[in-house]
Amino acid sequence: MADTRREYGDEIMEDADGGIARGKTGRPPAAVRVHYDETGRMKNASTALLVCKFCHKEVAGRAVSLEGHLKKCPNAPEEVRPPKIDKKERMPGHLSSSHASSMVMAMSTAGALKAETKHAMKKLCTVTSSMESKFKNLVVPKLNSIQSLHLMMRDKRSTHLQFKQHADRLMRLLAEEALATCAMEFATVWTPNGVEYSGMRPNSNVCAVPIERSGDSLLEQVLQCAPAVSVGKLLIEQDESSPEKSPVLFYSKLPPRIPSFDRVLLLEPTLATGCAAVVAIRLLLDAGVDERNIVLVSVVACPVGLTAVFQLYPEVKIIATAIDPELNSTMDTSPGLGDFGDRYFNTMQGHKPHVGHVLSSVRHPLGGNVLVDEYSISQLQKLKYGDELMEAAEQIARGKTGRPPAAVRIYFEETGKMKNASTTLLLCKFCHKEIAGRAISLEGHLKKCPNAPEEARPPKGAKKEKAPRLASDMAFGGGHGNGNGGVKGEHKHSMKKLCTVTTSMEGKFRNLLVPKLAAIQSLHLMLRDKRSSHLQFKHHADRLMRIMAEEALAVCAVEFATVWTPNGMEYSGMRPNNNLCAVSIQRSGDCLLEQVLQCDPSVSVGTILRPFVFHMDMLMVVSSGKLLIQRDETSAEKTPILFYSKLPPRLPTFDRVLLLDPMLATGGSAMMAIQLLRNAGVDEANIVLVNVVSCPVGLSYIFDTFPSIKILTSAIDPDLNANKSVLPGLGSFGDRYYNTTN
Repeated sequence: MADTRREYGDEIMEDADGGIARGKTGRPPAAVRVHYDETGRMKNASTALLVCKFCHKEVAGRAVSLEGHLKKCPNAPEEVRPPKIDKKERMPGHLSSSHASSMVMAMSTAGALKAETKHAMKKLCTVTSSMESKFKNLVVPKLNSIQSLHLMMRDKRSTHLQFKQHADRLMRLLAEEALATCAMEFATVWTPNGVEYSGMRPNSNVCAVPIERSGDSLLEQVLQCAPAVSVGKLLIEQDESSPEKSPVLFYSKLPPRIPSFDRVLLLEPTLATGCAAVVAIRLLLDAGVDERNIVLVSVVACPVGLTAVFQLYPEVKIIATAIDPELNSTMDTSPGLGDFGDRYFNTMQGHKPHVGHVLSSVRHPLGGNVLVDEYSISQLQKLKYGDELMEAAEQIARGKTGRPPAAVRIYFEETGKMKNASTTLLLCKFCHKEIAGRAISLEGHLKKCPNAPEEARPPKGAKKEKAPRLASDMAFGGGHGNGNGGVKGEHKHSMKKLCTVTTSMEGKFRNLLVPKLAAIQSLHLMLRDKRSSHLQFKHHADRLMRIMAEEALAVCAVEFATVWTPNGMEYSGMRPNNNLCAVSIQRSGDCLLEQVLQCDPSVSVGTILRPFVFHMDMLMVVSSGKLLIQRDETSAEKTPILFYSKLPPRLPTFDRVLLLDPMLATGGSAMMAIQLLRNAGVDEANIVLVNVVSCPVGLSYIFDTFPSIKILTSAIDPDLNANKSVLPGLGSFGDRYYNTTN
């Protein structure tokens, strides 16, 4: 193993093959090794084989292997077996997955969950997983911040301003993800460090169409991310006098060139029955928009609404931050968050919302007695809007899942039998096998039928090389027919290397958090492009750091809470923490601090100054805390030097301290700042280091010294260059952000 010895001031890291490997995968304690004999043989370059004294089986000489073997060894006496540890109660579903690891860590102090609360959370997770597996064009972003924001939005005790603040923060994240799904072009750029970087380029040929009035709140967040987006307007209101709340179209104003847009974002914060969304999608189709180019964006969705939209329009894409499992008798989602428009625009004075009971089935406005968890296309009927009629539901099914063309059907005979309510069974004339009468099934069978002649088989299409799956799983980026073409071999290799490094670091350090969001990948491409102007770099950096700020605040949540929604249902999640302190390493840390304060203005602030070039106009002191750390640019190792230290006196009393530094390269400055916080009395486990880009060298240096610290980063670059800058990198973050590059 290569020597990784490096100097930081007067400290030296241990050799990589020495004391760095530890814990469960490291050298087992002596109390375990006494039960094994040395064999002199090696399992691999770093692990020796040992033989068990009780059953004489060879076992790899790692703590996790030896202890695991002693637990199961048939001949080992009871006194040598490792003690059994009570299994910790796991968080169900999305809270126990990798993207919610920070929330799991935060909940370690929250105590055991009540049985009914656990059941309700598990139900939400199960419904979400079920819908995602059922509909390939459904995306539910996996972010810890989304969970925390939902708790505050759903709490019926939240004031208008509290609801609006948290709704705006949540919709900002949703808008970023929606814009990321619009990316169609796979691009490779050169970074300021002279290295190539590949990813999906943001699309500027986008139109946003909100369904007024609640859709306007989501439009505002989309325009903050992409001010050049074209805008259309639809006014569709529910008929409150009807039990089914049928939709009525009042107003439509769409851009004349709407068919020419690459993507059309249809903005509807609540997707309950799906009626308004179905009417809006039909209007867009009548205006010439391709169904595959429509992206429906919602804050909360419901299986009934999702199924209604996807059964009628299977090529539409839907993004939602949460999926509520049920509808109540007032056609609202349950647990829900009340009337979104009324709570956002503060029009609920003197109005007490009716709390309806949850139904196992409801009469859907599109017709038919619809079960909440199942939605048959045969139940959908005609729907009026204006003077036009929708086609009957059985004529809407089309494309690959619809009625197969005559050229294919001639090879099959009718059987008179039904596979389900909407699909007949056909008999293959060549092998006499029964096939479901859908285009995709019949064509697929003809390709593989052993007796079918060559002229009956569908022509083989050229296979497109798929873009590699990035760590954030680029929503609809490379593998959903966006026309981006194949990825070159060298670009595929470099992307795979980035993903491999990220996965390796996450597996190695349990306190390392890398958010999985398609928007992060798209924003990184623009940040790393050396051709990006100062304003372009600043705009995209602010958007990326806003996402990181939301995730950092979610990591700080320590209290698990259950609230009552306006619909009379319980909802559980992590409550945001208001006992926080943010400490920025200036000057680049200030721009990250600004995004944190935009999310939560109540955060206390300390400042760490570490300029590469000393600028007096950059020293914007928000409070009395200051640290001045400057790298010695004359030394080969860029050794950090502390010039000045002044931190808030009550720093140890904060539940969490956010240490903000956009770049983590060698880790020297961050290490010195962490040590200063520790000397000031801050518990190591309460420090959260927030970065935009990190490097394995800096991560290993920090975690080897402070294993309990948490690090949140949006990307991990694999290498350092001779100047101790990360590669591929994005250049000097501070210089590009503050426009001080030479």
